[in-house]
Amino acid sequence: VFRAGDIDEYSSTGTKTNRKTGATTSTDWCAAAFGDAIIATNNIDNVQVSTGTSFSDLAGSPPKAKLVAANQNFVMLADYVNGSDDFSDGWWCSGIGSHVTWTPSLATQAANGRLLDVPGPIRALVAYKDAFLAFKDNAIIILEYVYSGASSVVWAARTIHNSVGTHGPHSVAVLNGIVYFVHSSGFYMFDGTNVVSIGDGVETTFLELLGE
Repeated sequence: VFRAGDIDEYSSTGTKTNRKTGATTSTDWCAAAFGDAIIATNNIDNVQVSTGTSFSDLAGSPPKAKLVAANQNFVMLADYVNGSDDFSDGWWCSGIGSHVTWTPSLATQAANGRLLDVPGPIRALVAYKDAFLAFKDNAIIILEYVYSGASSVVWAARTIHNSVGTHGPHSVAVLNGIVYFVHSSGFYMFDGTNVVSIGDGVETTFLELLGE
């Protein structure tokens, strides 16, 4: 359970164990599991990691980031700050098979880049099938693993939709191979090929649950 300054762990019996105190964040946490490591980030504190005990700064000097996801034996950060440089449209992946390797190198496949074809910051990042999906306010961009050993590119970005996206890190969900997300124009789903509006019925039900 992530709170503004603390991270708590609850057992199946409800016993609480505090795993992090004193974080300075005033924003949301984002977390992902990589093997037995839980990696948590919030764009203000250093990226945190726990392998079953307390959270501490992640080794390897990763950039502070707002978003994190794990897939294909990589950890991916997005909307990151590296020193004094703020790359809200940027992504940075760890070395393959290592969540503590962050220096860009083809030898380790740690890499970084920016998503510039569609303007604006990355709002959400999710692992999907064998790729990552990066959402901007009005775009969905897929990051696909293309490294072949002779290539100088590890991840290739391709825009799959340039008129709908989402506006926050917790407005996307993946269920049974389908990605569901909320845009200012309504609710949508992505099945790996097509982006489709879910329809007025779902929107009406959602508003009723909110009491609107």
